[in-house]
Amino acid sequence: MKSGQIYQLVNIKEKISPKPMCIHPNNGVFDDNGPFFLVNNHYFVDQLKMALNYVLSVVIVLTCVLCYHNSYYCGFVFDDISAIKENRDLRPHTPLINVFLNDFWGTPMHKSIDKTYGSTA
Repeated sequence: MKSGQIYQLVNIKEKISPKPMCIHPNNGVFDDNGPFFLVNNHYFVDQLKMALNYVLSVVIVLTCVLCYHNSYYCGFVFDDISAIKENRDLRPHTPLINVFLNDFWGTPMHKSIDKTYGSTA
């Protein structure tokens, strides 16, 4: 067996592993269920990585929800009304490219003003 690889028991007769993924205690020889041999199992490692990614994604989403749940029902403050509610670039009928052609407030950028734009999220 090579180090760093995971092996799975496979029943030669059924082509299905009757036991959990582990090394057979008889080193792959025989037991009650028939002959076994060890097979390199990358599928198990891939499934484990996908499960870990899923769990981490859920943890990140839950952390964000917990951090911002108390501000969900709050109203706009200071310049939010003019930047979000009155911004023509954020309307459904306006082309998306306008977000990059206009400044944070939705007015066209000219050479005489600074070239800033804010996030649209």
